[in-house]
Amino acid sequence: MVRRPRDPAHRVLVTVWLVSALLFVPTGMLTRWLEWTGLPLTVGGTDLFLTVYLPLFFCTACVLWLGYAWGAIPAYLSTFCVALVSGMPLHWSLLFSFANPLGLAVYALAYRAIPVRTDLRSVTALSFYVLVAFVAALVGSSGSFVWAYTNDVGSHELMPVWQGWWLGGLVQAVLFNGPLFFLFSPVVGRWKERRGLSSVDMKLARGRLLAAFTVVVLALTGYVILVRHFSLRKLDLALQAFGGEGQAAVWAAVEGLSLIHWVTLLLILTTGVFGYQMLVHWTARLRRLNRQLTGEISERKRIEAQLQEKATQLRLANDSKDRFFSIISHDLRSPLGSILSVARTLEDDFDTLDRDMTREFVHLLHHSTEHLYELLENLLAWARLQTDGMQHQPDTLDLHLLAYDLAGLLRNHAVDKQITLRLDVPEETRAWADPNMMRSVLLNLLSNAIKFTEPGGAVYLTIAREDKGLRVTVRDTGVGMTPTQQARLFQVDTACSTPGTADEKGSGLGLILCHEMVAQHGSELVGESRPGVGTTFSFTLPAHRPRRVPTHMKAPRMTAS
Repeated sequence: MVRRPRDPAHRVLVTVWLVSALLFVPTGMLTRWLEWTGLPLTVGGTDLFLTVYLPLFFCTACVLWLGYAWGAIPAYLSTFCVALVSGMPLHWSLLFSFANPLGLAVYALAYRAIPVRTDLRSVTALSFYVLVAFVAALVGSSGSFVWAYTNDVGSHELMPVWQGWWLGGLVQAVLFNGPLFFLFSPVVGRWKERRGLSSVDMKLARGRLLAAFTVVVLALTGYVILVRHFSLRKLDLALQAFGGEGQAAVWAAVEGLSLIHWVTLLLILTTGVFGYQMLVHWTARLRRLNRQLTGEISERKRIEAQLQEKATQLRLANDSKDRFFSIISHDLRSPLGSILSVARTLEDDFDTLDRDMTREFVHLLHHSTEHLYELLENLLAWARLQTDGMQHQPDTLDLHLLAYDLAGLLRNHAVDKQITLRLDVPEETRAWADPNMMRSVLLNLLSNAIKFTEPGGAVYLTIAREDKGLRVTVRDTGVGMTPTQQARLFQVDTACSTPGTADEKGSGLGLILCHEMVAQHGSELVGESRPGVGTTFSFTLPAHRPRRVPTHMKAPRMTAS
């Protein structure tokens, strides 16, 4: 059955259906006016009867393409109109009009119980459709008995009405609806998909199977019984016309042949039970195989995801290796070159250098050595993180003592650049953190803040209590960063060093180390920066030992103000 979507395609479909229904519903009265009921037909010497009923062509297509209600409603209205035109009493008309909807219900039930394609482009689909059409026609022909009763049709005249009803319905379904489904079912399916009018998933449910088999068996059983009844009635009329003493012998012979009818009924019942059990068995087997296949597909998807993850890790590792060699080949060469140049000058010109010149060279030597030491420290720390050589070992850490210890290390650098270093860290401020990692994180953040702050500026380290623990914030009034710089700040493959305001050198590894170490603590390094205004980095730490130490790593986040 078609699900109701939220787009206008459903309104278009309803409009087309209403117009088509208005055209087809009145055509049912042609069967009455043109006397298309029980038309005689001789095939191979056998007398047959056909009834032509045009609304079934439209209603059957609606049921298989759209759903039961789409076909049952116009079928009921059309049959009701025929009943009223024929002079049938209202209460009988209301009952009689359910005949064709009952037949259409067989289609809906069968195709919901067993999800077979409706394009009839395979032997299985075609055979299933013909069988369902036959049973649907038999079930729908139950209305012939109401028709015969309300129109005072004798039992000897009932045969043409009953046979014409089901045989005409079967012929229409096979010769007219069959080619329609063959040609247009794929087109209708694609149209519904494009418009979002998808069909409800038809699962092979055991209850539906049982209901479908019960309807089929009952319909075929009723067919055999009715055929036997009409055959015996026709024979009785023939014998009465001929008369004679041989009637008793003929009836005796016929009663002997009746065994065939009962055997047929038994075969129908046996086939129904056996077919139901076989279908249930194979359905269960197919479900097991489907679950097994689904599990294998899931496993393959999991392995594929793992391979993709490994490929990503390998790419990142390769990027890290390239970055590592780039730092070694370029960033290490610069301070080493400076040290080598100063040392050579001191060696060659030591006796001719005055005190001021010697002091300048010593200062330059100290600056280059300090930069080289910082670079080596970051390289070693980063390498340990990449190889899991640096383990996260949290403990109770006094952040007040750590902050003032680092301030002492950086004070000379700040004084040289005429930068104010302000600390707002209350005494007895303790956190659950790895002391070595936190020392590296704060040292890098404070060093960067001083590095990118103009003379006369300020750098602030603030640690404040929050509901979730402690908020550590390092803020400067420096040059800030552009959105482009922020976007590549934490990416090892694109990270680059920017000279400081006093032309300080760096490797670009400091903030990458900070974000990875902060992530080891289950937190997130958050940055806010604005060119010409300054930069702020912050993260949180637990004040006490948590019940469960986070092990996941969060992606860094930068926010341009």
